Amino acid sequence: MTTTSKDVLDFPGAAELVTAGEVAPPRGEVVEAARMAVREEAVGEEPRQRLGSRGRLIAAAITVAAVAAGAAAIPVISLDGSNTPANSAAAADFLNSAADNAASQPPGTGPYWKITTKERTADGTYRTETHILSPTAIGKKRAPNGKELLWKVGDKQLNWSALKQLPTTPKALRRELAAGATGKAADRQVIQQATHLLEFSPASPRTRATLYRVIARTPGLDLVGKTRDTEGRPGIEVTWKQRPLRGEGLHTDPHWIINQRTGQLLETRHTAAASFDASTCKPSKGVDEECPPSVKRGALTDSATYLFNGPVTKAP
Repeated sequence: MTTTSKDVLDFPGAAELVTAGEVAPPRGEVVEAARMAVREEAVGEEPRQRLGSRGRLIAAAITVAAVAAGAAAIPVISLDGSNTPANSAAAADFLNSAADNAASQPPGTGPYWKITTKERTADGTYRTETHILSPTAIGKKRAPNGKELLWKVGDKQLNWSALKQLPTTPKALRRELAAGATGKAADRQVIQQATHLLEFSPASPRTRATLYRVIARTPGLDLVGKTRDTEGRPGIEVTWKQRPLRGEGLHTDPHWIINQRTGQLLETRHTAAASFDASTCKPSKGVDEECPPSVKRGALTDSATYLFNGPVTKAP
């Protein structure tokens, strides 16, 4: 069967891409239609669905549209299906879309921040916990240093007020998060700290949006696809895969499940980055006081489902 450009480029305005060549670039809405086409193709009905031949050709169309429109920020996407750049680009595109939706959410009011989580423990059971944060305490307990609650950002410790002053441009915020580290270590630090701020801080909608954009710019992303969290809520799952660290211990890859419409972080999960044999583990007091169970690469090790994460006016 012969496949024509009409069969492949089946989004609105595709004909303009075919004839773009030396003529005027296509309209902005044509480029956006191409973006939406590949986003819908990549975020398929089944988890871990890869871009098929049609998806790869649509990805090529995006590259053509980007060049014609002068959109240099669009990443070049692999078309041969042998590796993951196309899926990584789709993951980044989704995170940027989630960032837009997160930024549009109302900030809410209240002097306290409430976080209710359902956490999966090492033995596979779940527990639900609620924490009330204030500038100087977690619930009824004083801040660890006895003065104020602090968050690690780069090589600094920031208090409640300083968090509100974090940069809201991705380049500047990444520089803050990566401070004190370089190369792959900087990427790992950025992912860890950005995730912690999304999970357990009074970050504003605008800051949360920028955190998504910072993650989107970090190499190693993978779009898993449509899924549900442990509460059954639908979301899109994205993961970040890293080369396992050297040395003993269990090393894991983070996963985020995000509400596509609101940009809300629904759940974080961790899976084993490499198989781990617990028989070689020796507990270390003050670091790892007990060893995790043996797991195979890719196995789920823990998860945290966010039932509530936002400001409140009263501390129960």
